[in-house]
This record gives sequence, structure tokens and C-alpha cells, in this order.
Amino acid sequence: MQEIGINVFANAKVIKYIEIPASVTEITDVFYFTASNNPDVEIRTPKGSKAEEAANSLGLKVINN
Repeated sequence: MQEIGINVFANAKVIKYIEIPASVTEITDVFYFTASNNPDVEIRTPKGSKAEEAANSLGLKVINN
């Protein structure tokens, strides 16, 4: 199992996109904060992945690859 924990991208204002593979099966719903980070970040991940679910719950833009 691979996971992304809390505050992994804290204060990462210059990130334009984050690519998260389907192999990531655990991802917290607070891995990214639009208040302190780039609110226009793209989450690039396969359709139906855990990362897509988490990104959608945060209102982030999802690009399926």
C-alpha cells in the first residue's frame, strides 16, 4: 500500500500539478490546502482512483490520465 498523508504539500504555492498514480490507495482528505497553496493546481490521476476521489472532495481540478 502506498499513501499520501496530511499536509504533504503544505505551503507549496508554486505547484502547477501533482501526478498521483493508481497505486496510491490511501490518501487523506487534507493532503492539499487551497488556502495556503495554489488553488488552481491540477491533480493528474487515473479515473476512479482514490486520488481522484480525494481531489474531487476538495474541489480541485482533476485531469484523468
